[in-house]
Amino acid sequence: MHSVNAFAQHKILYDTLTRLSGEEQAALDRALLGGDWIKDVNGNLLSGLQALPLPQGAQTTATLDLAFDWPDTATRALALGAAHPQLLVGEVHGASPRGDLWLHQLGLAGDVDGQPLVMYSGVPRTLVTEVQRQLRAAIRSESPAVSAYRAVPPGETVRVLEAQVVTRQRDRRVTKVKAVNVYDLRLEQTGGSTRLHAVRRAGLRENGAPLPVLGGSGMRALVLHALTGVPAAPFAVVDGQPPPTPPASAEQLLGRLTTTPPPPVPRPKPQPTPPPRPRAPASQPEAAPRPPEPEPEAVAPPPPPADPWLTLPERMAVNPQVVEVARKTLERYRPLLLSGAPGVGKTLLATLLAEALCGEGNYTLVTADARWTSSEVLGGLRVVPGNTLRYAFMPGIVTRTAQRHAQSIQATGRPHALEHLT
Repeated sequence: MHSVNAFAQHKILYDTLTRLSGEEQAALDRALLGGDWIKDVNGNLLSGLQALPLPQGAQTTATLDLAFDWPDTATRALALGAAHPQLLVGEVHGASPRGDLWLHQLGLAGDVDGQPLVMYSGVPRTLVTEVQRQLRAAIRSESPAVSAYRAVPPGETVRVLEAQVVTRQRDRRVTKVKAVNVYDLRLEQTGGSTRLHAVRRAGLRENGAPLPVLGGSGMRALVLHALTGVPAAPFAVVDGQPPPTPPASAEQLLGRLTTTPPPPVPRPKPQPTPPPRPRAPASQPEAAPRPPEPEPEAVAPPPPPADPWLTLPERMAVNPQVVEVARKTLERYRPLLLSGAPGVGKTLLATLLAEALCGEGNYTLVTADARWTSSEVLGGLRVVPGNTLRYAFMPGIVTRTAQRHAQSIQATGRPHALEHLT
């Protein structure tokens, strides 16, 4: 099974090409004639798209070593050194008629908190072609469409939702949910190779048990948009326009998918009416009063959750004094540097510290690259694909983390941490 709205690609920027010698540029141009690489309107070189496998069945994770399909052996090392891998994610929709009912396949993408991404409406033709191929394979869609897309660099996690729903043609309301799957996708660069990591965060099948995680803050907005049937606008922020508000019907449907219905209360059987008791003679003493029934025992409240700082040494062999120093540092919102030899557990300890401070999954893990510029770190103006030359500000990893921190403080009162691996 492959994703219908997420693909991998290599890109050689025009700015990188201009720093090469004339002979090297000419050699790369000649090599393009023998493969699937193309040159876009801005002068960038783009590889063909690579379909991404997703976890299936009982699997929860999948990995893929990203191939670099350069057509010329002589210039392969030069091209590989200049290329940058990226994910292309889009908002896609395909439909297949079944009489009065329509089967829809939806593909949405958000950030790691399930919030909308900034996307662009000028979708590359190669992405449209690949999406059409995947949607036809999934449901034999007769009208596949891509309404927006975005390129995601290595080190950034993107949350992808893929769903199949059935709607009525007369009112376009969802009548049945056949499947909902939520994945986290991330490209990691190690040396000269690139690997995709795909993790399935939630999976729901038709007539399956309710799945409360779909209503959590990290998935709720994505799922509600998918349950609107035929959305009036993309889930992403396109040209400054936020996504539409989901209808009440989507909220009701999400409640049924996430809440277990109470068991039916059995109706009591009718009891026969006993005959009236004969009255006792006047001289007979009255019956003694019944003793009071004992009060039901009070149910003890559930114990409070364990302090994650105190249980951290149980999950990893670490000196408690190190944990205490890290706790005091992080609770003052001060940066913390972990140093040590490879393989001693720095990444695991950083992850456990972030979970103790911010909560499970409420942190951003990033691996910096020596080729990063201020645009990747803070943000900058980038060209918006389309028929005209336009620029838009794209936030960098630090800016996005600051935005997520503000959202987390407002929603939960807890911070959002940034983990930087080197």
